[in-house]
Amino acid sequence: MPNRPAYPRLACGVLPLLPIVPLLLGALTLGPSRSSRADLPPGPPPPSVPRPAVAAPGGMLSIEPSTDRLGGDYRIFDLPVADVEPCRRACAEDSRCAAYTYADPGLVSAQPRCFLKKSAPAARPKAGCTSGMKHAVVVPPGAAIPVEPPAPGLSIEPSTDRLGGDYRIFDLPAADVEPCRRACAEDPRCAAYTYADPGLVSAQPRCFLKKSAPAGRPKAGCTSGARL
Repeated sequence: MPNRPAYPRLACGVLPLLPIVPLLLGALTLGPSRSSRADLPPGPPPPSVPRPAVAAPGGMLSIEPSTDRLGGDYRIFDLPVADVEPCRRACAEDSRCAAYTYADPGLVSAQPRCFLKKSAPAARPKAGCTSGMKHAVVVPPGAAIPVEPPAPGLSIEPSTDRLGGDYRIFDLPAADVEPCRRACAEDPRCAAYTYADPGLVSAQPRCFLKKSAPAGRPKAGCTSGARL
């Protein structure tokens, strides 16, 4: 008979452990291997938390001819010239200002007067006044906050007509001088403009862009301006 390896003698009922130990160690070391975290494919990025929409500081200001907004005044001051733009600009640059009213010289004071308002009272028709309110601009998440562009070098002359020199005439969807004034500012051919209230020369408010700057003359229901 071939020689068989000798094992140590043990008490009855006790198995020799030496041949079993390597098998147990192998069972512990074998099996599914665990990859390191660096070997795992990248997962999806964590969900981003959307930023809420915000209102742009300053907003945009309308120009409402022959309109008063009575009440809510927190600052009142006279102006050196009959021009709405300094009053409108003062409101645009003050975060407290929600609306403004400009009054022609002689209406409430010998000088033209500006009323800045902490609220936006209801508009009501009034000859000799020009008002406006600040419209909040909602900014989508991630978008840059728009800032009202600097005012172009165009005056705003309430209750004034500049007759003649028209090269473009068009109606406006709303009673607001600003789109007419802005159209002139963005056209290098435009030297002056006149805005006419609805019902004055047309059922709709009308804008006249001018290649020259005729002399201004008083006329209710018109707002004009020229390049400065």
